[in-house]
Amino acid sequence: MKITNIEVISNRYPLVTVTTDEGVTGIGATSASPAVIRSIIESEEDGLRQMLIGEDPTQTNRLWRKMYYGYPGNRGRACEGGVDINAMAAIDMALWDLLGKARQLPIHQLLGGAVQPRMLAYASGTSADMHVMEERGGWVDKTEEQLRQECETFLELGFKAIKFGWGEDFGPRRQKLLAAIRDTIGSEVRLMLDMGPPDYNKHIRTLKDVIEVARVAEEFDVYFLEEPMLPDDIAGHRAVKDSCDVRIATGESLTTLRQFIDYLEQEAVDVIQPDAQQIGITQFCRVAQRAEEGRILCIPHSPWTAMAVAAHVNVLSTVINSVMIEYPAFASYGPGTRGHTQTRIMHESIIEHPLVFEEGFIELPTQPGLGLGEYVPEAVAELEVS
Repeated sequence: MKITNIEVISNRYPLVTVTTDEGVTGIGATSASPAVIRSIIESEEDGLRQMLIGEDPTQTNRLWRKMYYGYPGNRGRACEGGVDINAMAAIDMALWDLLGKARQLPIHQLLGGAVQPRMLAYASGTSADMHVMEERGGWVDKTEEQLRQECETFLELGFKAIKFGWGEDFGPRRQKLLAAIRDTIGSEVRLMLDMGPPDYNKHIRTLKDVIEVARVAEEFDVYFLEEPMLPDDIAGHRAVKDSCDVRIATGESLTTLRQFIDYLEQEAVDVIQPDAQQIGITQFCRVAQRAEEGRILCIPHSPWTAMAVAAHVNVLSTVINSVMIEYPAFASYGPGTRGHTQTRIMHESIIEHPLVFEEGFIELPTQPGLGLGEYVPEAVAELEVS
């Protein structure tokens, strides 16, 4: 079997397909500009497609190394991440999907078998009012009533863990919102908070300020605090981790194994958060295994597509250090908003076999590869105009 084509099939989201001379197709995705990813993959001069045409698609390890070390100008290794790695990640994901389809096995079986029969999923939402943001832009907090209603919906759906994109404001007014959330979900449901983007570009966070935030998070029994420092600040994350009892998490912006190993070897975080759409399944497996060896939790980033979630379920079911995975909190995005529409498409209609969510858990895929089948052309077309 040989690769005959690799292409980006959407202008709205970088959805990638790898096709072969035997009619087997793999699907993958990443999180970057579709136009940029298309250029990196499809360039007639030095694109990744040109590098892989004619190759055996089942050689996932060798092809990852060929892309990473053999890319013209050594861009894979030299850039230490960024969109070049994102493009490689989408192809790598599609290659693993294709490998599973060729052998009629889901990826978790290719990896030697699952040790977890299903994966706990946490609802990944936001404290921002998406309706208002789409109308006039800028961050606007949801009201206490809105947050309580959302949390009640999550509980009704069976979620046992919830995360809110929160930003860096933990002042008295927003502590009242946190109190309302904790009061609504009770003490048994895990609560996580994400301090990450868009706040990176707004304020300078001193270590002292972040430690104070972490101590506020302790008061509300936060399970983990995500990205309290800039993503390349290993020492800063370690200092926050050592200052409090809240688990500290990061990893969504890391794209090479070396970057992850630096965090793991220095025990700078309690939770590492790789993203298969950012780094590919080949590297994701290595990060998860290294984290397991180091007794550090591996809880992935990215609820944005069924492809990402399926990759995470398949890989993390084969290790014991993943206690949950990220899953979209549809109720949090605001029905009728563009974010809500696109999230529904990317999880439910874009693929033939959506993942099964029941009572807070995602069942392991039984279909081969990622377990999602093929992209649905009508849904891809709907995505283009959403």
